[in-house]
Amino acid sequence: MVFKFDVSPEEFATFNVVTNSVWMVTNFLLVPLLSQGLGWHDSVILCIALAFGGSALASAAFSSALIPYFLLSYAVSNIRHLCSPVGRSLLAKVVEASEVAKIYAVVNLLQYGTGFFASPFYRLVYDATLSSLPSTVFLLSSGFLYMSALTYLFIISQRRKLRQVGDATHTERDDHPS
Repeated sequence: MVFKFDVSPEEFATFNVVTNSVWMVTNFLLVPLLSQGLGWHDSVILCIALAFGGSALASAAFSSALIPYFLLSYAVSNIRHLCSPVGRSLLAKVVEASEVAKIYAVVNLLQYGTGFFASPFYRLVYDATLSSLPSTVFLLSSGFLYMSALTYLFIISQRRKLRQVGDATHTERDDHPS
């Protein structure tokens, strides 16, 4: 097996402690700070998490040493994990209360199903690029995060139009009772 870095058990333990600590801080302190403290909307937090996480993963792909470069880049990329709780919060706000459980079930199916289908693809990319750039999988993940951010920005930009269409549909129904 080929590794990008020659890592001692102590360095790997440090890496795990730091990245897991950053993950906990982003989930339990950063989200409340951004949403309640600064009053940012969940959609803004989600876009920032996607773009910032993608940038940090791209930076990690080109790191020359595990500590401190890769460690810092990868630890900061943990902000991408905000997408799940913030995305679920947004979903809960836009669907009827009776539909939340169904939406969460579909989201879970997609989240875990994606991992099931993406693993062979990532393995194929890793095997194909192992000799030239073993960290290509980080660039691939970064690209997916950026595509998600752009898609989400498009949806946000169309929100007003969608709301107008929805209001017109409700008005039509009210004018023509069944």
